[in-house]
Amino acid sequence: MKKYFVLALALVVFAVAPVMADAKVSGEFRYSALWESGDELYSGNLDRVRLVFGSQVDDFNYFEARVNRAAVTDGDVLADDAVQYNYATISTDWGKYFGFADQGFGLTTTVGSDEFGNFDELSYTIYDAGGFEPVIADRAAMKVDMDIMGIVMPYVATTFQAFDSAQGADVAEYILGAGVTFAPVWAEVYFGQNGLNENDKFFGVEAEYASEVADGVDLKVGGALHMTNPADEWTWAYLFGAGVGAYGAQVDFALTGSDAYTALDALAVSGKYDILKWLGVQAGMQMAFSDYKEAKANDEGFLGAEFGLYVKPGAAKYGLGYIVANEDAGAYSAHDGMKATVAPKGGMYFTANLKY
Repeated sequence: MKKYFVLALALVVFAVAPVMADAKVSGEFRYSALWESGDELYSGNLDRVRLVFGSQVDDFNYFEARVNRAAVTDGDVLADDAVQYNYATISTDWGKYFGFADQGFGLTTTVGSDEFGNFDELSYTIYDAGGFEPVIADRAAMKVDMDIMGIVMPYVATTFQAFDSAQGADVAEYILGAGVTFAPVWAEVYFGQNGLNENDKFFGVEAEYASEVADGVDLKVGGALHMTNPADEWTWAYLFGAGVGAYGAQVDFALTGSDAYTALDALAVSGKYDILKWLGVQAGMQMAFSDYKEAKANDEGFLGAEFGLYVKPGAAKYGLGYIVANEDAGAYSAHDGMKATVAPKGGMYFTANLKY
């Protein structure tokens, strides 16, 4: 029944879109395939198919709904529950409606079902290593965003639904925080509580410096710290990253660590170069260290590496390359844009991605 509901929804939206003011359709398509090293085994995955239907109803209100197909192993099989009508929200710009946005104060509310969370502006390496993202997901919720002179952006999000043990311990009940931007520095601090345990609080801070430090040379340096106390004892994890971009080339690294293992758990390094506007190359490597290496990578320091070409004919991006994974470690995650889990020994990969 879900399939028919989603199909009907899509047909209705497409039918009325031409007569709706400022209606738009956006979305994302992600496909990845891998031929395993030393074997003839082929694995193809339709990782994501997403359609987002939105309408600027009037000057103050915006409606959005999303149809999503979750990742399905061996993408030639489509399960009934793989297609979901899962997110719908209405956003109201109160600052614009009452006129105080012109005075430098913005106020927007978003109500519905979505992934309400923090900003998390960090992203390093081709693996998209970033900060921590506590979210209120898959439930009715509300978020209030404020904007003070374009510098301070406080927010608060909370859910209206009760939690049960089947919903996991990593879904937030409420999140409050603020982002601060004063170029070239961005920072954010947040606090919240997970839904299953009223004592399970979390706290985090993120910051990044990003600027053109010389003619044609961009530098970004940032980090994130996330703390939780699920058992009445605070634990922590961090990320530190940096990147330099110049004349079509980009080199990044990201370090992660936590008190669960050692101060330094893992390292990711990558580089990419745009040979032409539509053609480029990229490479990356991942390493593990100390207690994390023993616990998560079978005491193997080298997790894996990859090299590939990418082609960008307009909005689409195609990739072709090779992954060398340490089979003994079994802990390599592929670059962003490809299904994260790869064959134990790696192999040749192909990807096709489109955002519109």
